[in-house]
Amino acid sequence: MIIVVMLLLLLLLLAAWGVASDARRCRQWRRLHRHLREPPPQLVREIEASPARSCGDFAPSPAGQHRNNRALSPWRYRVDYNSARRPERIVVAECLCDGCIIHGEHDTGYNSVPVRRTMLVLWAEPCGGGGLTYAAREIEVAVACTCVVPALF
Repeated sequence: MIIVVMLLLLLLLLAAWGVASDARRCRQWRRLHRHLREPPPQLVREIEASPARSCGDFAPSPAGQHRNNRALSPWRYRVDYNSARRPERIVVAECLCDGCIIHGEHDTGYNSVPVRRTMLVLWAEPCGGGGLTYAAREIEVAVACTCVVPALF
């Protein structure tokens, strides 16, 4: 009988400790996700307002200020949105051409490939008391495109 009572008390203590640690974890994640930056609102508006371009209508602009318009492997940006992720908005590069722009012509003897970087994001998950906690995950994000010689397999 004493053992049963002690086990019940131990279970109650563990449950109470779990709820307290959930609340503590929720507070810690709230502090952390403030440091995960959203892209500037002006940049998001520019990207969302820009017309979708394709390789066919791309014309290199050496005098342009944006690298994606001067590259041999041009790209456009899009905003990836997910309300369950922090940051909610991530700017992603998309290659415009399969090949590369060589001497002003689309040359499929080369390949345009995305340049990727690893980014830490937080994914929302429910936690005790109706709040949210966040699971940290690394994702690959395309940040530009580059021109490469095709791989020979």
